[in-house]
Amino acid sequence: MKVWTLDTALQRCEWPRHFREILSQTILTGLIADPYAASRLINFSTRSALVPFHYSLRIFNHLHNPNAFTWNTIMRAHFELQNNPHQALTLYKLFLAKHAKPDNYTYPTLLQCCAARVSEFEGRELHAHVVRFGFHQDVYVRNTLINFYAVCGSMPSARQVFEESPVPDVVSWNTVLAGYVQAGNVEEAERVYRGMPERNTIASNSMIVLFGRKGCVEKARRIFDEVRGRDMDMVSWSAMVSCYERNEMCEEALVLFVEMKASGVAVDEIVVVSVVSACSRILNAEMGRLVHGLAAKVGVEDYVSLKNALIHLYSSCGEIVDAQRIFDDGGVLLDLISWNSMISGYLRCGSIEDAEKLFYSMPEKDVVSWSAMISGYAQHECFSEALALFQEMQLHGFPEEK
Repeated sequence: MKVWTLDTALQRCEWPRHFREILSQTILTGLIADPYAASRLINFSTRSALVPFHYSLRIFNHLHNPNAFTWNTIMRAHFELQNNPHQALTLYKLFLAKHAKPDNYTYPTLLQCCAARVSEFEGRELHAHVVRFGFHQDVYVRNTLINFYAVCGSMPSARQVFEESPVPDVVSWNTVLAGYVQAGNVEEAERVYRGMPERNTIASNSMIVLFGRKGCVEKARRIFDEVRGRDMDMVSWSAMVSCYERNEMCEEALVLFVEMKASGVAVDEIVVVSVVSACSRILNAEMGRLVHGLAAKVGVEDYVSLKNALIHLYSSCGEIVDAQRIFDDGGVLLDLISWNSMISGYLRCGSIEDAEKLFYSMPEKDVVSWSAMISGYAQHECFSEALALFQEMQLHGFPEEK
């Protein structure tokens, strides 16, 4: 096998055995020692579902002097394919020990590893290396640095990297804005948003979400209306509906959702959950049923968050049979919230025995489970049962809820 035939062979590779044959040929002919050939093999093996990861490692370990591209590929594979950021960072130390020279593609992956580990110390070390090797002006490296600091909650450092950018691109603006949104810093987020040379839908949606969390409904609606004149997407509608629901403006949430549907915008499970929750708040079972039917029609009915919202809706509206049906159909999708919601629903409807039976059949319980059952006993004047269950809760190591 020759170098020029390797790419053709890899392009035609459709089965694991084909790759094994190609690999065998490169070993037999000595082609695997060629840096280009080895890098092509590793790049293919780390990107193809046909090839187990250990083949990539075997090829890499066979190399005497891997180039930067090959190192970058194997480090990225450890992070993205093996979910092992620690090993990727360990390989970087070996990379430096072998006096290999990094390039501008080396650091984005490593900074993502530090962000995944929320390891600010390691990330700051990498930042120093970025400056030392002269990659601090690279736009991709710079944006990854901003994101790293934002993830670690160090917004002053993220902002400094942003401010040092000669000409921040749209990703730079969106990333620093997302950091302030995540931190809940309305003032700085507004300052960044208003300073953007060209506001985009992603940034506008982030601001709607932030204002919704902070109760600034009028500001959220103002941005929503601004976006309507530009490129509104499903996320924009969903964020505004969620904003209304979160701030208990349920009628407004329902009206906007109807308008969303009338506009022909697709819906996802997030907006459906918000609408079902709004129906629960105002005990509108009729609207909730319509939304439930829509969820089934568009194929989002099996999301556990929606099942939980529907259980809460039906039980809150006294439709315990419908809540029970949702719960029974949930199967393995159910989580603790599902169980707790169903128990609370039974108690709300006065079905203490059903609540008790479900409580003791739970795979696991949390403090909410115990508290709901104890409160249910107390509300129905079953004081001895409430006291006994409280003592049992303490034996299981759950503290008294404050």
